[in-house]
Amino acid sequence: MKRFLLSMTALAALASAPAFAATETFSATSGTLTAPFTGSVSLPQFNPTLGTLSGVSVTYSFGGSINFAVTNISSTSYSFTGGTTTGTLTLSGANGVVAVSKTETASVASGTAVFGPTTFPPVTISEAGSFIATDLADYTGTGNAVLSFVGSALASSGTTNAPSNTVFFGGGETSNANLSVTYTYSVPVVTTPEPADMAIFAVALVGLGLVMRRRSI
Repeated sequence: MKRFLLSMTALAALASAPAFAATETFSATSGTLTAPFTGSVSLPQFNPTLGTLSGVSVTYSFGGSINFAVTNISSTSYSFTGGTTTGTLTLSGANGVVAVSKTETASVASGTAVFGPTTFPPVTISEAGSFIATDLADYTGTGNAVLSFVGSALASSGTTNAPSNTVFFGGGETSNANLSVTYTYSVPVVTTPEPADMAIFAVALVGLGLVMRRRSI
């Protein structure tokens, strides 16, 4: 029995193959878009022939600007306070579920609305971060994983003593998304048995044969 156990242990040791971890990274950009917009970014999926996917990390950065504007259609100038323009940028993973949501704001505490449109200095958009995707199947294949990048319609407001339908508040926003996806996966290591391993293997086979023969007698 001891010989049989020793033989089986040796066989198991030779049959087990170690593996090592590897990573692969792809990057893409949405280009500059003007709100409101719905854009998408395509990144290559993980090719399962490379190994077994164990993790997906998506790194993002938002860039661009948002501004507040006011338009006065009267020849009379009017003051205003609390000028604000807001918009929301969202990023969804390959499964369509929102992973990141950022609200951007441009504020003007007070100012004067002269005749015509007036655009105030923009606020720079600069957001960066990352998230871990749990839907590995949506990132696996030989095609592309499509992530959506959405800029909502802007909301602008302010307070003024101008007559109705004289002063209008608005604004604009441009943004882009730079994305990269990193795949972490394991790759089996194919090893060539050393002479000593082959000797152990041979002894294991002989021992197994002796045990089986003794049982048959």
